[in-house]
Amino acid sequence: MQYKNNDNKSFMLAVLFGIILGFLCLLLLTLIMAFFLSALKLSGNISGILAIVILSISAFICGFSAAKKLKSKVLIIGAVAGTLFYLTVAVVSAAVTKNGFTGVFLLRLVISFLTAEIGAFLSTVKRSKSKFI
Repeated sequence: MQYKNNDNKSFMLAVLFGIILGFLCLLLLTLIMAFFLSALKLSGNISGILAIVILSISAFICGFSAAKKLKSKVLIIGAVAGTLFYLTVAVVSAAVTKNGFTGVFLLRLVISFLTAEIGAFLSTVKRSKSKFI
């Protein structure tokens, strides 16, 4: 019974680790996006597309780092980390903007889920020791 409790604890710690790294990546990329949008005086139309790209990169980092931390059950941990990551982002976004949930909520959830899964899967890929010429 003790083994199962430690296994669940390490699973949740890995998910939390991935979510924290995902949020740090999200914060950093959002600050960079805001700087370039204001410095280059780009139109606001591109910000929606950039927001989805930034969310995807952050979810990828979230799933990748969570799976690297646990090194087992990578697809499950990628799904859990990506879903919890996006749900947390959606709740914070809804609280800050006071707009509630929009029609693209499900699309962004699927994108976040899939990119976290891809990140978790790619965390298991071993690099070849052979050198390419």
